[in-house]
Amino acid sequence: MSLIHLGPIAVTGVVASGIVFERVKCLFFSYNMDSKKFIAQIDGMLSKGNLQGALDLCASNDKALLPHVIKAALLKATRDEKEIRTEVEVALLDCSGKINQRIGYLAMIANVATLLGLLGTIAGLISSFEAVASADPATKQSLLANGISTSMNATALGLIVAIPVMIAYSALNAKASRILDDLEKGAGRVLAILHGRLYVDEAEDFSKLSFESVQEGKAEKDKIKGAA
Repeated sequence: MSLIHLGPIAVTGVVASGIVFERVKCLFFSYNMDSKKFIAQIDGMLSKGNLQGALDLCASNDKALLPHVIKAALLKATRDEKEIRTEVEVALLDCSGKINQRIGYLAMIANVATLLGLLGTIAGLISSFEAVASADPATKQSLLANGISTSMNATALGLIVAIPVMIAYSALNAKASRILDDLEKGAGRVLAILHGRLYVDEAEDFSKLSFESVQEGKAEKDKIKGAA
C-alpha cells in the first residue's frame, strides 16, 4: 500500500530533478555570458566599420543567446530601421522561448507532488479507520499503525519533493528574467550603434539602456525634426 502512494511522488521528484539539471545547465552556463563585455567588443568593431568582425564574434559565441540577437541585427545592418527592429524582435521572441522552456512545469510538478502526498494521507487514514471499525482485535493495532505510517510518509515525501522544486522554480524564473533583460538591453544598444539614433553620456555602459528606450529616443528625435 505504501509503495502505491509513495511511488508516484518519487517519480515526480525524479522528473523535476531532470528538468532542474537541464535548466541550470542552460541558464547558468550555456546561455549566460558577460553581456557588457560582449557589447563593448561589438561597439568597438562597429565604430571602426568592421561589420564582418562583429559577425565573426557573434558566430564564435553561438552557444549564448545574446550573440544570436546581435547577429540578427547585424545581418540587417544595411536595411532600414523598421526591418532591423522586426528582425531583432523575432530573435528576442525565439530566445524567450528557449529561456523559459520547461520552467513552468516545475510549478505544476510541485503542486502535483503535494496533492499526491495528500492523497496518500487520505488513503492511509481510510485504512486506519477501517482497521478500527472491522479488523480482528489481534491485528487491529498493526493495521492501524500501518495506515498511520502510510499517511505520514505520503505527506512527508510530498513536501520533501514540493519544497525544493518550488525553490528551484523561483530561482530559475529569476535567472530567466535577468537573461531576458540583458538581451533587451543589448538589442537596444546595438540598434543605437547601428543607427546613431540615441546617444548616452557613458558609451561603455548600457545597463540603463533598453530596447524600449531606443523607440522612445527615435520618437523624440522625430518630434524635434517636425518642430523644426
